[in-house]
Amino acid sequence: MAVVTAGYEPLERKARFAASGYVLRNTNGDGTSASPRRLLGARENLNLNVSRSGLTILDGSMKAYMLVRRDNADEVKLVDFSGAANPSAVTPSEVVIALNAAAFTDMEAVLDNATGRPNFRCANPAVKYTQVFGYLAGALGFGGGRAFRSMGSFFYDGLTRDDVITIARTNQKSDDTNVDQQGGGKGTLTRIVVKGKRTGVQYALNIKQDDNLLMQMVEGGELVAGIDGLPTQYSSPLPEDDVGERGIELYKFIPLYLDGTQSGINQETDVKVEHCFYGDMTAGDPTEGAMTLANFNYTYDAGIKYIDENGAAKSQPETKQYSVDEWETERIVAALSPTMGLSLLNVVPVTAAAFTTPLNLTVSQTAYTEPIITPDGANHYTVSAAPLTVLTDTVITWDADTKRLRIQTGAVTGTETVSVTFTNSNGTTVIGTFSLKVA
Repeated sequence: MAVVTAGYEPLERKARFAASGYVLRNTNGDGTSASPRRLLGARENLNLNVSRSGLTILDGSMKAYMLVRRDNADEVKLVDFSGAANPSAVTPSEVVIALNAAAFTDMEAVLDNATGRPNFRCANPAVKYTQVFGYLAGALGFGGGRAFRSMGSFFYDGLTRDDVITIARTNQKSDDTNVDQQGGGKGTLTRIVVKGKRTGVQYALNIKQDDNLLMQMVEGGELVAGIDGLPTQYSSPLPEDDVGERGIELYKFIPLYLDGTQSGINQETDVKVEHCFYGDMTAGDPTEGAMTLANFNYTYDAGIKYIDENGAAKSQPETKQYSVDEWETERIVAALSPTMGLSLLNVVPVTAAAFTTPLNLTVSQTAYTEPIITPDGANHYTVSAAPLTVLTDTVITWDADTKRLRIQTGAVTGTETVSVTFTNSNGTTVIGTFSLKVA
């Protein structure tokens, strides 16, 4: 808990200049917003033995890839359901077993006591946002969805690509009530006005992109994409279709500037975030015509009160204002992906790794070495170096962003062959070696 010890920060007047964007996320199936400690799947038995247009949830060995994102760290692994008694009726307990066996970093699955649903929670308290994405994630009921009607529980990014044209907020309230009393002789009127109360909030979104993934999030239609040689297919739901337990969480982002002065577009001093934990969203008709770019309309409705999993009431929208420094430590932007889509599930294993140059270093030196990885587009693998037996105080770590090894030598000198293991998401491994001399 933060404690004020030297007085309060002054509250300054700010100027607002357009909404910079929005983020959407399907809520848990029980109507609560998802969090790293509470990310819920479906409570009923699930049919994972389904297909659409030749695409199946599970492959022939009863496995499927799923992506987990912890803040900005992606991890794609195979989840194995071959141990389930009936793939057409996979129980919540069997989902918990399969997710734990996949061994996603810092993630553990348990049965939620209150709902009986699988809770895929993060064991690392430093992680602020977790997401699950893919056909399997949707089929397991994350984000309140159903097979082929959801891609899981993830942030839909309407912020980083300048997608929004307008996002207008309207506060909804009940009408004022007049309580009147009139005198019998002269008709003198006494009136008491009982003011109406705010009942909720509505956002009108007008955006640039035509996106089937967004439509699926909003209405629960069937989406089939990523099959070579076949077009992307989206089918709006029929009235009798089970589209799941569908609710949507909304964030609206507003840049703030110094009032009464000139500022450049990138000189915002604060960021205001309006957050609705749960609401309903509907798609309107697209606006299009001759010699115009089409735009697309959505309406988001939220009640004034949101009840969380602990029974606590929160007002909607909840508004937070971050300074620029505070915004740098808020990780929602880092958790977003401009390429969040099926391409993240294209797993390309490492088949070979080689280090072509021996390293000759001095004590207390930092150096890097980059392996030649085959194929060039390999992804979703982890890298670890075997413990050193000669150069015992040399530390070797993998920099995933630059795809190279970082070597920090100590005081111990000598020569050693370093063994580096590349572990693919399917469990296969490749080993590369290089000679390291410290003098």
